[in-house]
Amino acid sequence: MPKKQPLFLTMLTVLLLTSPVFSLEGPLGVKNQFPLFLHLNVPIMEKAAQEDSLAVNLQYSSIFMKKESADWLVDLDLELAELDIAYKKNFPGRVEIGLELPMLGFSSGVLDQPLETYHDAFGFPDYGRSRFPKNEFHYRLFRNGKLLVAGESGRVGLGDLRLTAKKEFPFGPCLLAVKGELELPTGDPNTGFGNGSLGGGLALIGEWKPGGPFNLTGILGLVAPGDLKALETVDLQPYYYLGVSGEWAVWRNWEVLGQVLAQTSPYPETGISSVDRPGVILTLGGRYAFGLNSVEFSFTEDLNVTGAPDFIFQLGFKHKFK
Repeated sequence: MPKKQPLFLTMLTVLLLTSPVFSLEGPLGVKNQFPLFLHLNVPIMEKAAQEDSLAVNLQYSSIFMKKESADWLVDLDLELAELDIAYKKNFPGRVEIGLELPMLGFSSGVLDQPLETYHDAFGFPDYGRSRFPKNEFHYRLFRNGKLLVAGESGRVGLGDLRLTAKKEFPFGPCLLAVKGELELPTGDPNTGFGNGSLGGGLALIGEWKPGGPFNLTGILGLVAPGDLKALETVDLQPYYYLGVSGEWAVWRNWEVLGQVLAQTSPYPETGISSVDRPGVILTLGGRYAFGLNSVEFSFTEDLNVTGAPDFIFQLGFKHKFK
């Protein structure tokens, strides 16, 4: 027995030193980049805990929708890139204040052929994309024959700035937070970079840590987006959103994540089901944390072929100040 004790202690030491470090940083910072919703204080999932951080998030998506009704016409065929810079300042015991600055870019893109191959391989619907010429640019929204928004290929510009405030409330293994948002009309509404109105939102965030390598986060929110004041004015309506995210720390500082986010339409009844029905997106991704930094990546699919891009690629970096 004495001879075996050093071996046992050695194995125990190795096990302790190589045990996973559960770095659970909260949901992936993915937006629904559907152009008609993007500038209407579109929801973003996040953890309930307050923090000091600076995050840079890049998303790239492909959108195709050519639909019309008696009063509306939606003509979308584009690829959209968005770079978000988000700063959060925590005042411990009080509140977290945040600022998000989005930069947007529209283009005809180059992914139509790869997407056609992808849809054919898995039998996914393609929105009718295969019936039209590849890699063209269209971004037009009409109501009653009048042009509301006309996007421009190759244009890059500032979107609508977002100000946030969040207050956390601990409840044992759960953490709740109330978050308020204000979106400023800094983007050009005529070309799809903003909506021309002040918008606001309120959300309840719940975070449950059962212990070990798992974490669950839920969010329920209400948004009053303000009216769309572009080439013509459209009275928009408040909309709701609901999201659920799960995290699993698989080893050391690596984790995998999955989340679903759904939102109702902020537009009045258009007669186009792809706009009127709730948009639902599914996101799968991973994150690697090192020190005060983390890198995340994800892929997002439109679950119900409505109110969302065909896909979204996302890559993000975050630095926590403490």
